[in-house]
Amino acid sequence: MAHLLLHRAVSEDELVENFKLIQDQAHRFASALLLPASQFSAEVTSASLWELERLKVRWRVSIKAQIMRLQRLCIVDAEGATRLYRSYSAKGYSGSEPYDDVWPLQQPTLLADVFRTVVDDGGCPRKSFGTICRCSLMMLRAWLHFLQVSLTPALRCTGSPGCRMRTSAVFTGWTFLRAGSRKSLLAS
Repeated sequence: MAHLLLHRAVSEDELVENFKLIQDQAHRFASALLLPASQFSAEVTSASLWELERLKVRWRVSIKAQIMRLQRLCIVDAEGATRLYRSYSAKGYSGSEPYDDVWPLQQPTLLADVFRTVVDDGGCPRKSFGTICRCSLMMLRAWLHFLQVSLTPALRCTGSPGCRMRTSAVFTGWTFLRAGSRKSLLAS
């Protein structure tokens, strides 16, 4: 979501060139959205792994993300964050954190529902939908693929020899590329 809001006008070349900065901006946005400074910091009673496990139940945000947020809010310094990361690894949380196997993975559906309603039921041309959302057709295709919205052949990457998908700097999702030309991607 952060990439869609913050970086929708950034070209793919700029995304590649400034990848670390763009990722940091997206992480900071997500962190502030999911763990608001005043509320989150007011609930932290100690900088311990046990406390972060407790807060995970309340905020439904990973322990690792909470450690990053604690450091950004200057609740813990670099040394305190390192101590927490070591405890995190020692408990084996790098593979799976507490409650990850209990809570169902949330599936984003709002954009897919809006797309289906406006385009499929409302007759809005697909190109116009991208303009309405103020995002490029390439970004729209990537989001729709990510959300598993069925696409017409004009928008779909079929997996044929002339079409491939690769992970990209675009919101660490998928960018669709036609072999030999990016322009054909924007056509249709």
